[in-house]
Amino acid sequence: MKSIVLLQLEELIGRLAKIDVALTYDTKAVTHIVAETYNPEYGARPVRRYIQDKIEDAIADTLVDKK
Repeated sequence: MKSIVLLQLEELIGRLAKIDVALTYDTKAVTHIVAETYNPEYGARPVRRYIQDKIEDAIADTLVDKK
């Protein structure tokens, strides 16, 4: 699960870099995401959903508020 979270975060960092937005994370964040999304029944799907709902939405709200 940890490797899937890392892949998803790196993919998000790549997309954000294209619009000149930097994102960093630490192992505590990765551990938190794994703990929040771990569900053997659904596999990695909750990871993507969590990143969209919690991280991408917060970034989008911040970017909109800045304008």
